[in-house]
Amino acid sequence: MSDDEAIRTAFHDVTAAQGGTHIEDGGWMWLEGFGDLAKEYSAIRDDVAVWDVSPLNKWDLRGPDALAAATTAGMGSKWQPIS
Repeated sequence: MSDDEAIRTAFHDVTAAQGGTHIEDGGWMWLEGFGDLAKEYSAIRDDVAVWDVSPLNKWDLRGPDALAAATTAGMGSKWQPIS
């Protein structure tokens, strides 16, 4: 898959505008970094960081047992439907 075909997350344009570089992996464009590892490390260690996990697992559960499957798969017993 080429970079042009890969899915870009909602953060892609923002991170690219700030100098971030991206690589394609698994059909998604992942943020690779901003070019200064020491500065990135300091920001994570001393300030705040956001990791865009949009490319991680996506599940499409359908059918009469979808809620039970989602609850069993990790949403836990505290999950409550929105009414």
